[in-house]
Amino acid sequence: MKKIVLFILLSSTFCFSQNSTDLEKLNETLKTEKATLLEKKKSIENQISDIDTKIRNNNSKITILNFKKNAITTLLKRNCSFYETPNENSKIIEFPKKKTNIYLIEYYAYGTYFKAIYNNKIGYIKEKDIRQIKNVRELKLAKKSDNTYSNSLLSKESTKKTNEKKRTYSRSYYRGSRGGCYYINSNGNKSYVSRSLCN
Repeated sequence: MKKIVLFILLSSTFCFSQNSTDLEKLNETLKTEKATLLEKKKSIENQISDIDTKIRNNNSKITILNFKKNAITTLLKRNCSFYETPNENSKIIEFPKKKTNIYLIEYYAYGTYFKAIYNNKIGYIKEKDIRQIKNVRELKLAKKSDNTYSNSLLSKESTKKTNEKKRTYSRSYYRGSRGGCYYINSNGNKSYVSRSLCN
């Protein structure tokens, strides 16, 4: 009888230690799987972040190309500074060299600056640093009368239309490739309006 009891006790102890070992193995497996999943999650999040960055960079390039398409190109008269805001005390983005091209987007009505593109960056350049060709003078005249940023992005063709047809408006309207009518708002984006304004 003692042998049977001893056998039962030894068997139950063995089973308990076996179950305990299995439970530990299971916990280790779960920890490993969790760590693997967390690592995969982090990797996917990094990939999403990289894709978001690429999308932002791509959108920025598209915006700059759209601005360039409608901008007025002129040359710099001297070596100068390209500012982040239309203010001499603001951060300098670049130091453009004399006789290089700069793309003018709009005239800053309060002062003597143009919003411009240089080296695929958007910033501000002093009026005195650029060559005053005819289209540059016309861009200055197109500034809004309420002393805010001009809403016009004038190309050679749209300059005539603005002077002849849109004298009563403070902004210039453009006909899109699909027939829509829009103007460029102060953020540099297209704002669509009634098609009749482009007639």
